[in-house]
Amino acid sequence: MKLVFDIGNTRLKWGLADSGKLVQTGYVNVDEFTPIKLAQQIDHLDRIQEAYLCSVAAPSILESVVAWLNQQQQINSTVVHTQKTACGISNNYTAIEQLGVDRWIAALGARSLRAEGDLIIIDVGTALTIDWLSAENVFEGGVILPGHRLMHDALVGRTAGIQSEYLDNRQIIGKSTHECVNSGIGYGLAGGVERIVNEMCNIINNPVLILLTGGGAEALNSKIHLSARYEPHLVLLGLLDYAQQGNDIRSSGAR
Repeated sequence: MKLVFDIGNTRLKWGLADSGKLVQTGYVNVDEFTPIKLAQQIDHLDRIQEAYLCSVAAPSILESVVAWLNQQQQINSTVVHTQKTACGISNNYTAIEQLGVDRWIAALGARSLRAEGDLIIIDVGTALTIDWLSAENVFEGGVILPGHRLMHDALVGRTAGIQSEYLDNRQIIGKSTHECVNSGIGYGLAGGVERIVNEMCNIINNPVLILLTGGGAEALNSKIHLSARYEPHLVLLGLLDYAQQGNDIRSSGAR
């Protein structure tokens, strides 16, 4: 059995795989993370032989998870980073060391789900990224936007007259300041995503499958007018595909 970890700025997401398939998934909020809390969630810990991790969080979180894995003497762990090629996919980013490993691994996961064609990958997390994986298996890059919570906290923190709490507002017409703020951010992000995806599609000029992932994906999907396929575990699937193909990624990466 294998463990895979997608460590983000908000959540530490994990998956347990058996015979190449995810059989259990879960998460721990990064600000509440402890190795004990993580261990309590995972079944069959004594049967796990390998672990693969990618992280864009603070180094201390990754170090803590790796240290816990090292205590499980039967588990060999590999920290996965961004590189020039992996799993048959080439990386066309100008400065590879600046590409967030979650974006790179999400592309591997996307290709594991759809073997052919152009893909647009929307990852809705602390930041919102939209990337293009070409039919020729080239990661072409994309865009980075602040996510809903980042936009909310920046607006509230820098505007003395606005008080608001973060929420997912499904009604576009707000009846209170915090509803108006969250509606504006949520639908503003949805409109921005639609515009960016449409511009990308014009450049690609081929049929495109749009994949939507990340903690905020369902909320965004309720607002956008795009035909998108929701895949909540895209990065975990990418790590699993990497593990199955036996690649060895060593160069570092950061968002």
